[in-house]
This record gives sequence, C-alpha cells and structure tokens, in this order.
Amino acid sequence: MKPGGKIGFLDSGLGGLITMRAIVKQLPQYNYIYLGDTAHKPYGPKPASDIRGYVQRGVSFLFDQGCELVVLTSNTASAQALAFVQNQFLPAYAPRRHVLGVVLPAAEAAVMATHTNRIGVLATQGTVEAHAFAEEIQELRPEATVLQQVAPELVMMIESGLHQSQEMSMFLRHYLQPLMDAKIDTLILGCSHYELIATQITQIVGLGVTLISDSKVMPDSVQDFLFRHSELSHKLTQGSERRFFYTSNPDVFAGMSQSFYGEAIVAEEAELA
Repeated sequence: MKPGGKIGFLDSGLGGLITMRAIVKQLPQYNYIYLGDTAHKPYGPKPASDIRGYVQRGVSFLFDQGCELVVLTSNTASAQALAFVQNQFLPAYAPRRHVLGVVLPAAEAAVMATHTNRIGVLATQGTVEAHAFAEEIQELRPEATVLQQVAPELVMMIESGLHQSQEMSMFLRHYLQPLMDAKIDTLILGCSHYELIATQITQIVGLGVTLISDSKVMPDSVQDFLFRHSELSHKLTQGSERRFFYTSNPDVFAGMSQSFYGEAIVAEEAELA
C-alpha cells in the first residue's frame, strides 16, 4: 500500500477528468490520482450488481495507492453504488477512508437554481433507472417535478470524438425536446461527459435553462467536505502529484484525454484485484 494523503477519482472512462481538472484548479495543493475503468465503460447500461463490483475494485485500487478520499465522478457509479460503498464496503474494509458521489451536490445545486420547480435530468440508463436524482431532489424539495431523459448513445459518441458532429446535434435535439416541452428551467447534466457538449445543449434549450454540471458543483462540495472533516484534511499531504490510470485500451486515453483534462497526460495501466 502506497503512502496516504491523496485524493482519488474513479470514473468509467474519461468524463471524470473534467471534474478532476476543476477540483485541482480550486484545490491545487493536494496530490491526486485518477482511475478510468476503461475496461468496463460505459457503466450506464450495465446491471447494478456489476457496477457495484467495478466500483469496489476501483475504490480498493485507489485506497492501495494512498487515497484517503475518493470521488465517484461517474454519475452511474454514484447512483448505483455509492450507498453500497458507504454503508457496507467502507465499514468492513476501510472505516477511516471516505468516498463521495456527485448526485447529491448536483441535486442541491438544482434545487437552489430552479424558480419553477421543474428540473430535468439528462443521463445514462443506469443513472435514470436508479432514480437517485429524483429521490434526492424530492427529498430536498417535495414540490419539485423531476423529468428524466435517458441518452444512451452520447457517452460513446463523445469518447469517439464526435461531440461536435452533426449527428450529436441530432441526438441532442431528440433527447432534449421532451424536457423543453415540459418547460424545465433547470437541467442537470447527469453524466460527467456531457460538459463537453454543454454549449450545444444551451444552444438547443436556450439561456433561460440553467445547466448544472459536476465540474461546477464538485469543487465547492469537496472543499466544504474537507472543511467539515478536519481529521481528513489533516491526513492529506501537500504536493503536486497527478497520476492517471486506465484499466484497458490505452489508445482511448492517448487520443481524447486532452479534450477532457485540458492538457496532455501520461496514463499508466492499473491492475485491479
């Protein structure tokens, strides 16, 4: 096991690099490790039991690399596996470590942003089927109406470099039309990848719809969590380490990582137990 004091990120692919970049920008003083589980991407259409297994192995790897805190940047992982990790895995295997998800911070931001209590969620199949956003939002704001839209093709199109294509525009108009017809005023981008198509989404839904994305809400959420858990923040070491791992298909990282992270990165292959 590597020395502790780091913050880790677990994603099914590359989308979480956008969230990591935003958190590193706000909290540059810490050491960070990213794991893209490219062997199993996308998580969205897979059974919840499989996703829990992927997340358990990924989190264990990041703990072995010395991470005291892990952020599940995959919305599907957060929706399908966070409760299992926090309630069963951590108490049994790593009671002093912490794992956070992205669903609750986004739900809180959406509730703060909406004026009409009509909130849309654009997400993968697994995230929508878990009803995690709807449950969190309606617990925070019972009178809110949550309209969810599955968009199964978008992740693979984005990771294939098609995020600015005409095909992407066609898919987006198809998926966003029901949400616009429902007159939402707030839209949660319920997948870390969707930030790369946020401009196209805004062009379709209009400036009157507020977009909520992980990279906008997670830096403050992580900073607040560290402030409220001083025992954890004291374990984090100061440094500039930035390491990136993948579980399969290094060409994906080499080809698209700069689009997500904003700069070229060198990734290493991870062997998960």
